[in-house]
Amino acid sequence: MKAKRSKIISLTEDLIDEFASIMDEYRVFYGKQSNFGESRKYVGQLLNNDSVFFLLAVSTDKKPIGFCTLFQSFSSVQAQKILILNDLYIHKDHRRYGYGSQLLDAAIALANKQKINYLKLETAKDNVVAQSIYEKHGWKLSNFHSYGYKNYIPNEQ
Repeated sequence: MKAKRSKIISLTEDLIDEFASIMDEYRVFYGKQSNFGESRKYVGQLLNNDSVFFLLAVSTDKKPIGFCTLFQSFSSVQAQKILILNDLYIHKDHRRYGYGSQLLDAAIALANKQKINYLKLETAKDNVVAQSIYEKHGWKLSNFHSYGYKNYIPNEQ
């Protein structure tokens, strides 16, 4: 499909509710139960954190149609600050118009502005659409063989 242009903006307080709605869709996409309140609380907790960046692709009426979340971290191996592209999501009605590419370009521009020259992301092995977009934007598949581990730590009450 033909590429369309959207405006890429940083999340602001006045867009939290609309953004939390698309964040909730994203979480449902990954198998979580819909919970707008939980999504809104999560976004609200991170909004003013200087190490977290929310980039939104918005329509002409400022409605979020996609987003990218980046977390600043550090790499001992790289001996520098890095950005982790943690989330990239485009609403199903707006896919295949180039919005994901625009968000990736904005993430790279943000890294340059922050003087960070190392970006990292992970995606599912079967997410070939996303992989092709990443590769078109210069991302390289890591030669490092990693295994995804997770450990949910119960909160002590």
